[in-house]
Amino acid sequence: MILSVLLCLCLIPGSVASASDHDAFDEREYKIKAAFIYNFIRFTKWPAAGEQPMVISILGENPFGKSSFETVENKVMPTTKRKLIVKELGEFTDGMDLKKSNVLFVSSSEKDNFKVIIKSIGNARVLTVADSDSFITDGGMINLVLKGRNVRWELNAGAVKKSSLKLNSQLYRSAVKVVGN
Repeated sequence: MILSVLLCLCLIPGSVASASDHDAFDEREYKIKAAFIYNFIRFTKWPAAGEQPMVISILGENPFGKSSFETVENKVMPTTKRKLIVKELGEFTDGMDLKKSNVLFVSSSEKDNFKVIIKSIGNARVLTVADSDSFITDGGMINLVLKGRNVRWELNAGAVKKSSLKLNSQLYRSAVKVVGN
């Protein structure tokens, strides 16, 4: 059931027909990407953390806006039994403790810092996600991409393995690209 929902999200089209539709498409695109992130959480196994909230952190400029996560924020995740919260971290600075996040979405505004950000996380169990071409080659785990008018993802299996997170095999099979086996 969960996999069906995730795979259906892959097929949700967004219209890029004209410049006037651009803002509406961006809004839909990031709502879809927020839904993917939510489902990535459902397909990822973290170590037990008691009642600590499940934290999605957004590093850099927030492309999601306020409404993209509003339907799931403060809800209890069925797979982890933990409440989900979303935090905006702002611009990356040296010394930031990114290891307090369960999921770290790294905005394209931080593209020049990808390698430093990934290095600062080290082997921590933080699922790193972005939507920028160089993210998985710079050591990130999941990169959201547009294929035609559909949102899909690429995976860096080596980065996932290094973190000791366990992703459901369906995420690997459904990815458009897997590197770092």
